Amino acid sequence: MECRYRFGSKCYGMLYNMETQYCIPTGGISAHQAIPNSTEGDFYFSESSCQSYMDFKMYYSVRYAEYTTKQDYATASSVCECMDARLMIADTDLRWSSHCALATTLNEYWLGLDDRISEDNFVWANGQPITPLRRQIIFYYQKPNQDGDCVFRIPGTCYMDDTDCSRNLSFLCEQPQYEICL
Repeated sequence: MECRYRFGSKCYGMLYNMETQYCIPTGGISAHQAIPNSTEGDFYFSESSCQSYMDFKMYYSVRYAEYTTKQDYATASSVCECMDARLMIADTDLRWSSHCALATTLNEYWLGLDDRISEDNFVWANGQPITPLRRQIIFYYQKPNQDGDCVFRIPGTCYMDDTDCSRNLSFLCEQPQYEICL
């Protein structure tokens, strides 16, 4: 942890090579950066805080990151998990408003909602089932149409539909545990 003391309060993590004992301070981690290789060392958090994740910003009280590198649903979900996050959900009016406001930034993107376990029983990325009212609000008329098990935003709208989980789409991650982060 000598690294942390040498580089001050803006060092939220570091790469450390045990063989060379070489330490590289970082401002945090990002899904937009290359993964460190074995010669660079292992990544360590000097503290786990919202500042450790460089991609995230606050918007309508939701801390989110936008990823335009298209991934299938499982990979997108894994990327979010690596960032101490989950695919964005819209299970409340506030979250739905946030989603609609963000809808202009990407054409199609994954939302943290799927029915992979049981057909037509949609569950949010936080493990909660969708309520009948929320289902009526977020899905376009006569949707979902059982084309697939994973939910995405219909281009040009705030509405959702289901599609094959193997499609490659952009995605939004959210960090609900850091919503109070300054």
